[in-house]
Amino acid sequence: MLGLHGWEQLLLPWVTKGAPLLSLSGSAPWLKHVQACTFYDAAVFDRPGAYRRVFVWWYRFLFRRLAGKAAFVATVSEFSKGRLMEHLPLTLQRVALLGCGADHFSAVTADGKVLMRLRLIPGHYFIVVGSANVNKNHSAVVEAFTKLADRPDLKLVIVGSHRPEVFSRAEVLGTDARIVHAGAVDDASLKALYEHAAALVFPSRYEGFGLPPLEAMSCGCPVITTRTAAIPESCGEAPFYVEEACAPQLAEAMHRLAGDPSLRVALAHAGRRHSARFTWDAVASRLLSSVSSVHWTDDTRQA
Repeated sequence: MLGLHGWEQLLLPWVTKGAPLLSLSGSAPWLKHVQACTFYDAAVFDRPGAYRRVFVWWYRFLFRRLAGKAAFVATVSEFSKGRLMEHLPLTLQRVALLGCGADHFSAVTADGKVLMRLRLIPGHYFIVVGSANVNKNHSAVVEAFTKLADRPDLKLVIVGSHRPEVFSRAEVLGTDARIVHAGAVDDASLKALYEHAAALVFPSRYEGFGLPPLEAMSCGCPVITTRTAAIPESCGEAPFYVEEACAPQLAEAMHRLAGDPSLRVALAHAGRRHSARFTWDAVASRLLSSVSSVHWTDDTRQA
């Protein structure tokens, strides 16, 4: 969730003068008067400690200004909708709930070479996906994984990178030889990693939606997660839930899935069925309905 660059903040109102603007990026030009925008979560209000101070200051300012004058604000979950309405001057009628899709991986051809490059055996590794943001709680997964000392055949693959311009600090993710730091990967590699993992472990402390679990489910990957923030809303009953995102419970769940192929198959089937309900066509249809219902005012004399 990065803001528009300074020149974009000035250029977009100018080039769209005389027409409304629809912004889907999580940011929007604050000088534009007639527009609709998208806020994916309220983390800068609810979890400010995860971000750099200047990032929190800018986004709180931007969200408040945009929420006060936007024709409508779109978001992706009932959870985010409620949190945004708690912090911003928004009425129920001015918030559009769009959701997210999970079918984008159907057009991606998995690149299995990533398993050879990272020296992974199918079914013998867990995967963690996300930025090195304290909200993602990756350190709990690393601690849990170190408790699986009786399974030297297992590995933990961490996919993602740190963005120091956004997040206040990165979590320390251990030096165990069985932990593979894959960094950022493309969609073809990520799909292959999902397809052959024992499970995605996703113990996030805060999610406006929670897309990685749905992506994993769409690829037949079991998911271990918690009933936190928007995760139950997006994931339903398809994952293997732990009551608390702490190392002992995560370790127990990982140990159980690693040793129970039939459970992994059952979770994979449940995940595929659940994720099939989330399509980008449905999101686009809801967005079109919201845009069509707005009475856009004339913008010819305003930015």
